[in-house]
Amino acid sequence: MKTQNTEHRIQEIMRRMGFSPCCIALCAITIFLLSGCGNNIIKPLPVCPGKANVTESLAAIQSQSENMIPLFTNKGDFSIELYNYDKDELQKQHLNIRILLIKPPSEIYVQGNAGIIDKAMVLGSNAKDFWIKVKPDPINSYWWGQWSDQDEDAGIMINPKTMLEALGITEIDTDANWSLANEGAYDVLTKKEQGIITKKLYIYCCDYRVKKIEYNDRYGKPIVLAKLDKYKEVSPGFFIPFSIKINSLSKNIEDTFNIEINLDTINPATEKQADYKIDRPKTPSVDHVYQIINGEGIEQ
Repeated sequence: MKTQNTEHRIQEIMRRMGFSPCCIALCAITIFLLSGCGNNIIKPLPVCPGKANVTESLAAIQSQSENMIPLFTNKGDFSIELYNYDKDELQKQHLNIRILLIKPPSEIYVQGNAGIIDKAMVLGSNAKDFWIKVKPDPINSYWWGQWSDQDEDAGIMINPKTMLEALGITEIDTDANWSLANEGAYDVLTKKEQGIITKKLYIYCCDYRVKKIEYNDRYGKPIVLAKLDKYKEVSPGFFIPFSIKINSLSKNIEDTFNIEINLDTINPATEKQADYKIDRPKTPSVDHVYQIINGEGIEQ
């Protein structure tokens, strides 16, 4: 590397001139710092003032959801990683987004294709049901549930609402017990239910967009982390992240459920697209079918 060659030449000249090893070392460190280690130094995020209180913070987040509109795209990548009970190992499936339709506040439909396999993955949610099917071997499974069967504190691992919230689609419950703290470049909104922390929102103060969402179970233990990045304005006043990573935090490999979405583009849905009815399909022919009740998958 050019900087390293320069450093060696200077050190050799200093040796010939009789400088002590300590002085030579200090010079080398100075050159290393001034050179910036090539291009590998990560610059810290600019720090901006956060909000003064919880009310201001919630209002800023809520103003984003007030601009929600139906959205559609068929361009992007989707990957999903799940535990395969038959092989006792994690399996990852890479897909191309064929359909991503978002209808605020509670409806989403995602269809991903894997090569020539059509509808290799289908994920959906409406006001009543949620479901996800991963067709290709070795996963070849289907999960479904009804929102009425879920305890709010259960911590559902396979939960389309997490994706909706990551996209900024769901509304913030401003009447809940929230507290606000500042951690460097971030405001952190913490939600408690019956004294237990159930959710944390990490908001970058300079643009006041959510960068991370941490979900806890009924005991306050973190179980899911959503990371959001590369926000773009998709309609006036409405920004969504084009990079979404949703990861389970459980140490139990059987609970692993990881999703990564990278959008190429997304646009306001046409009237025809927005009128598409999102209903849970009939149970498909797969190797495993699980019904989710209170966050637990029960094989049918």
